[in-house]
Amino acid sequence: MSQKLWYLDRRAEYLATIHLSRRDDLVITKQPSAENYGFDILVSICQNLKPMGRVFGIQLEALKSLKPFYQEQFSVNEIKLNIETSKPKDIPFPIYFFVFTMENDEGYYRKMTSPTLNDNLFKRLSFDAIDKIVEEVNLWYDK
Repeated sequence: MSQKLWYLDRRAEYLATIHLSRRDDLVITKQPSAENYGFDILVSICQNLKPMGRVFGIQLEALKSLKPFYQEQFSVNEIKLNIETSKPKDIPFPIYFFVFTMENDEGYYRKMTSPTLNDNLFKRLSFDAIDKIVEEVNLWYDK
């Protein structure tokens, strides 16, 4: 088994921060240890620069290449990846799984906290995707 390069996790954290910080209503907080919390980043949604009490978590994965995990392309914006990760337990808010490839800095995501028929289907991370994630989280809290 090859050893993971030291900079991959940090680079994924930076790429996630770049994507999330495009919105001025999100506060991004790196968690001290994903093993203790079950996720790497806590994101707070703000309104008028004040936290609303609405948060979501992000678990990160950094890969040199998607090729070993690639299964199928469904469209330009959806890809099936065979990536195993442990699902956080007993976390009372939505958690998303972000995967970044270091070949081209592309990111993909999926929601982790709702059971789906296909847990390996990832959507491309983009400006619109971040907006959809925030919208999903707000809808989750409104329910």
